[in-house]
Amino acid sequence: MFKQIVLVGMLLLAACSQQSLQESDAEKTVLVLRAERLVGMVLELDQQSRLISASDLVPYAVNRRGIRDVQGEELETMVVPVSPGSHRVRVTRDGDVLEELTMAFRQDQARELRIIW
Repeated sequence: MFKQIVLVGMLLLAACSQQSLQESDAEKTVLVLRAERLVGMVLELDQQSRLISASDLVPYAVNRRGIRDVQGEELETMVVPVSPGSHRVRVTRDGDVLEELTMAFRQDQARELRIIW
């Protein structure tokens, strides 16, 4: 009886950890936007557009390799989860197109787009 309870507990634990692993894997494929001033720009990703606000920004963090980017500390950063595959990315400000390109993403890939205007 005790062995059965332990076995059921281990199965539940394994199932829960697998589910959270899958959820976090989906968030690893991201587009990272950086600019001196992102707030007020419009991001259009595959025909879906959104006005970038201060609540969309994330605080500065070292990159995935743990290396500090001194220039990046002064930039506003937004991280957008995307699915693997090709995506049309367009960034505008006050109607002016700042960037327009198609970006391809692999699973677990983070790609950065630096907007200079």
